[in-house]
Amino acid sequence: MRLIGAALFTILLGAGACAVPQVTPAAAPQVTPAAAPQVTPAAVLPAAEATAGGAPAGLEFAALQNATYAGIYDDPVQLHDGRYEGEPFVAGGASRPTVTLATSAAAYGDLTGDGVDEAAVILAESSGGSGTFIYLAVVGLAEGAPRNLATALLGDRVQVEELAIADGQLILQVMRAGPRAPACCPEEALTQKWALEGGELILVAGEPIQSDE
Repeated sequence: MRLIGAALFTILLGAGACAVPQVTPAAAPQVTPAAAPQVTPAAVLPAAEATAGGAPAGLEFAALQNATYAGIYDDPVQLHDGRYEGEPFVAGGASRPTVTLATSAAAYGDLTGDGVDEAAVILAESSGGSGTFIYLAVVGLAEGAPRNLATALLGDRVQVEELAIADGQLILQVMRAGPRAPACCPEEALTQKWALEGGELILVAGEPIQSDE
């Protein structure tokens, strides 16, 4: 009986296989063209357009990627395509100082009260160890070229969730490590407000972010 059942099952499968060619031509042309072209532009383009959309002339994101920034090392560093790499700490070694401009956070607005917008960006510095130190930087225009006005350390391995300029102040939504959490795993939400005063970035609201030494 098991052999007969298996034979019947094989016959039914064979019968089903004969019916397949009649179903496939009707279904395939309707599914494939509808899905592919609509997803990629909607997911990729708006982020890039939003980054550059409100940029004043001279402070476009491409200009910020190639600007010079001070306040990180003893000497200013110039980025090239959003990145700076210094000389190795040891000749032939892999560890070297690096600074990278975050592509996910940039904001534009008037921070000096002169009616001209500045740009605010996030920089990440690493010297080859476990720490990645996050900086907030403000860039203005000087004779039509970007000039770094001020830079401030936020903390070690801080995640900047949101960066905005409103009412002459910088507003940051960040995630930091909690009191008992390791620095690698930010879990505590924090809101900060910064102001540009006398050529320096001053924390005017919110708690400072303490780095784990």
